[in-house]
Amino acid sequence: MSDEPRPKPSPKWLREAQDYSGKAKRSKKHEVRVAKALGGSRLAASGAKRFSKWLPTGVTAGADVGTPTLHVEHKRAERDTGSIGVKREWLLKVTEGADRVMKTPAMVLTFEEAKGIEQDWLLVPLSVARRLLGLEIE
Repeated sequence: MSDEPRPKPSPKWLREAQDYSGKAKRSKKHEVRVAKALGGSRLAASGAKRFSKWLPTGVTAGADVGTPTLHVEHKRAERDTGSIGVKREWLLKVTEGADRVMKTPAMVLTFEEAKGIEQDWLLVPLSVARRLLGLEIE
């Protein structure tokens, strides 16, 4: 046995350098860009914190971007990824978040360095699209 003192264990986030130049930084950049395009703002740490101190611990804002009318979840595919799969849990999360703030749920899909197509696509419920197209009588 060695007489040297053993180092105290520390959390992983203290031991390892964080790569803020990677995926998280690019995601944030796209969220800010999408928010500006939609006339809204990025919801900081949307997936990491509670929506309100009065709600249970597991409840988050449920979106990445907020506008006056939309509550938007943002997903992106890197340039070498050919597709984005939409998960039902993402739609449920953004819908529940939108219901809490009385806004319309939406999702933006971004394809980085898209060739031959638009980079950003907006996914909204069909009922909203019908209203926007004037196909729904109020």
